[in-house]
Amino acid sequence: MPDLGRRVGNKMKLIRMKYPITFVLLICLAWPAGAAEPREVKSGDKPARKRQRIIQVVNQETANAEPAAESSPAAAESSPTPIPAQAVRSWTLAELESVANTVHPMLQRDFLRIESARGDALQAGLLPNPHFDTNNPQVFNGQGSLFNAGIMQEFVVRGKKRLDRAAATKIVQQNEFAYVQDRFALLTALRQEFYVVLAAQRRVNVLNRLEKITSSSLETGRLYEHPAGEVAHIDVLVLEIDNQRVQSDLENAVRLLRGARNQLAAIVGDQSISNDGFQGSLYDPPPQYDEEILKRFASMDSAYVQIAKLDIERNEILLKRAVVEPYPNVTLGPAYQWGLQNGSDQFWLTVTFPIPTWDRNQGNIISQGADLAASRQNLEAVKLEQLRRVADSFSRHRAVRAQAAKYEKQIIPNVTKTMNLAKQGFAAGEYDFSRFLQVQRTVVEAHMAYIDLLENVWTTAAELSGLLQLEQFQ
Repeated sequence: MPDLGRRVGNKMKLIRMKYPITFVLLICLAWPAGAAEPREVKSGDKPARKRQRIIQVVNQETANAEPAAESSPAAAESSPTPIPAQAVRSWTLAELESVANTVHPMLQRDFLRIESARGDALQAGLLPNPHFDTNNPQVFNGQGSLFNAGIMQEFVVRGKKRLDRAAATKIVQQNEFAYVQDRFALLTALRQEFYVVLAAQRRVNVLNRLEKITSSSLETGRLYEHPAGEVAHIDVLVLEIDNQRVQSDLENAVRLLRGARNQLAAIVGDQSISNDGFQGSLYDPPPQYDEEILKRFASMDSAYVQIAKLDIERNEILLKRAVVEPYPNVTLGPAYQWGLQNGSDQFWLTVTFPIPTWDRNQGNIISQGADLAASRQNLEAVKLEQLRRVADSFSRHRAVRAQAAKYEKQIIPNVTKTMNLAKQGFAAGEYDFSRFLQVQRTVVEAHMAYIDLLENVWTTAAELSGLLQLEQFQ
C-alpha cells in the first residue's frame, strides 16, 4: 500500500490545480460503490482517525446531496431531465418537432409563397381578354350619323403562353423545395438546441449538488484546520475558493440554461415552452451515418440541388420564350357599321400585328442565354458546397464520436479508478488532503470534457440529419 500510495502521489504532482466552469456526475464517480474502505486503525492512531472522520463526513454529505446513487453516466440520464416547478409539461424532441412544423411562422410564410407562385403560374398561362374596338370612329351628324361596333382578339403564337406557364411552374416547384429546405434547416437548429438544453440542464443539476458538497467540504476542512493538523490553512483557503467558484459557476449555468431554453422556444415558435421540461438523454447512441450515402444525397437529391436544377430548367424555358418573342401576335376581329341613311351599313374584318424589324428581342436572347449558362455553373457550385458541408460535418462528427468513445471506454474508468486509489491513499496517510482534492478536480474535469463531447456528438449528428433531410432523427 505505501508503494501504491507513493505512485499515486507522484502522479498527482502532475495534475494542475484547475477548477472547471461546470461539473458532470462528480458525486456518483467521486465515491463509487466498489471503493475500498479506509484501513482499520488502532485506538491511538489519532491522525488516521481524523482522516477516517473526514471521509465519513464527506461521504455523508455526498449521500445527502445525491439521494439516488448513480453507478454510471447512463444511469444518471436514465430518467427524464428535471422539470421546473412552474412547468406545464415535459416535451420530447419528436413533440417539439411536431409543434414547430405546425406553428412556426417561417413555414407558414413558405406555404403562402407557394400559393402565390401557383397563382402567378395560373395567370401566366391565361389568354388575353378580347376588347371592344371597331377601328373606326363614331359619327354624330344628324341624318348622316354612323355607328360602329366591333370586337378585337389577340392571338398568341408559337406557344408563348404555354412557355410562360411552364416557366412559372418551375418557380412553384422551387418554392416547394425552398419549403423543404427551410423546414430541415429549422429541424436541424431545433435538434441541436434541444441537446444544448439537455447538456445545460444537466450541468445545472450537477452544480447544485456540487455546491452542497463543496460547502460541506469547506465546513469539514475548517473543523479539522490546525497548524500541524490533517488540514492545513492553505487547504482550507483552497476549499473556500472552490466553493465560491462553484457558486459563481452555478449562477452562470442557470443564466445559460435560461437563455438556451428561450432559444429553443424561439426555434419551435412557441415561447410558452421555455418554462417546461424536456425529456432526452445525452447517453443514447446517436444515429449512424454512411459518408458515401451522405455525399450522394447531398450532391444529387437535396433541396439545395433540386432548386438549382429547377433554375436551369426555368432558364431553358425562358430562353425558348425569348427566341419566339419576335414572332408577332396577331390581333383581329370583326366590326359592323350602320347609319340613319339607307345604304350606310357595312361590315369589315380588322387584322393587326407588329412588324419585327429593328427589335427582334436580340438583347433579351443574349441575356437569357447568359442566365442559362450561369445557372448551370451555379448547380456545380451548389454541389461542391454540399460536398464541403458533408466533409466538414462528417469529419467533426466522426472525430468527436471517436473521442467520446475513448472517454467512455478508457478515460472515465481510469479516473474512477484514480479516485478509488486517492481515497485509499488518503485514508492510509500516504498523502495529504490537498493532494486528495487535486484528484477530485481531475475527475471533475474529465467528466466535464465527456459531457461536452457528447453534446458535440449530438449537435453534429443533427447537422448530418439535416443534410440527409431525415424525418426521424432518434
